[in-house]
Amino acid sequence: MSSDQSQPRLLNRNLVVLFCAQCLALSAVPAMVLLGGLVGADLSPNPAWTTLPVAASIVGTAAGTIPAALIMARFGRRAGFSGAVFVGGLSAVGAAIALNLANFWLFTAALFVTGFCVAFIQQFRFAAAESVSVDQAGKAISVLMLSGIVAAWVGPEVAQRGAHLWDLPTYTGSFIAIAVLMLVGSLVLLAGYKNSVVTLPDKAAGNRSIKDLLTPAILLAIVGGMTAYAVMSLIMTATPLQLHHSMGHSLKETAFVIQSHIMAMYLPSLFSGHLVARFGARVVMSMGWIGFVMSLAVALSGISYDHIWVALVMLGISWNLLFVGSTTLLAQNSPGHSRFRIQAVNEFSVFTAQAFAALGSGWVVRELGWAAVQWVATPLLIVAAVLLVVHRLQERSKSFSN
Repeated sequence: MSSDQSQPRLLNRNLVVLFCAQCLALSAVPAMVLLGGLVGADLSPNPAWTTLPVAASIVGTAAGTIPAALIMARFGRRAGFSGAVFVGGLSAVGAAIALNLANFWLFTAALFVTGFCVAFIQQFRFAAAESVSVDQAGKAISVLMLSGIVAAWVGPEVAQRGAHLWDLPTYTGSFIAIAVLMLVGSLVLLAGYKNSVVTLPDKAAGNRSIKDLLTPAILLAIVGGMTAYAVMSLIMTATPLQLHHSMGHSLKETAFVIQSHIMAMYLPSLFSGHLVARFGARVVMSMGWIGFVMSLAVALSGISYDHIWVALVMLGISWNLLFVGSTTLLAQNSPGHSRFRIQAVNEFSVFTAQAFAALGSGWVVRELGWAAVQWVATPLLIVAAVLLVVHRLQERSKSFSN
């Protein structure tokens, strides 16, 4: 068999299907970020609960991580992906109904369910890595993440244009449009995705504890992902409240900052996979860490619209580098027979950290101010820096001993 036949092509059928489906389904995430806090401010019975709907969606994602891995290990990724995106579309319809009824708690519950389904969408990247050879995993993940560029534009645009659709209550049309996007995404997956061959766990591997599976490289990958998502979520969730409610900027101006931020999250995928292939996952993670520090410095240097826009763009670029590096490191160091267990631990850790960040974000920005949001992010960055240095020293020690 020739090398061309034995090695999967980078742009194969599964990767193309995942890319198209994620363009549609992932659009729900920036739309929820933009609208969740604004709807919460309008409907919540207590100002302290303003960001609860956004936090509920992220808690839903954290809650869905382990079920997502278990369901796909049992029934395959095709059934898990298409079914979850379909349910996500139905929950977006539920959010539209809640807005029509002006029911804050129903709206929060609907976003929780949507977030639960997003846990499956987040695992598209693992399916992308599985569709190619190990040395191409970083590039495949980067290609898939380019779909976020489309989602970054479509999500806020749909949210803004649907806000005053027909004579419906404000933002009801936005969630109807989100539902349509997700339902179409489900059909794309159902019709086009083919399950990769799954390596079944052997008896010895099944008896290994999670502690034994958490090698230093996998632990670094998990902490890197946690840091990327928690810091990003903490700041991004607070941004619409700071700009729209505290500073009085229009919904259009606020949406532009969120769109710019999410574009910056995914546009670096044009080159981040190549950086991983050239320098290694840990070096790219370090680049992302440096970018986060620079983003916080810009945000602390001033509180104007321009300062926040620049900080959010830098935040997005940094997230991409740290997250792509972390995901690639995880994929490269996860044995096939244990990958679903490791992925479950990773996803639960990452999105639980993100959930706590989102839950506290509204209170911090409202009670302590924009600068405090940046300072709250620093402990996570310190932990990540320590692990990056420790892992580097361990690798150097191994190379010297050999």
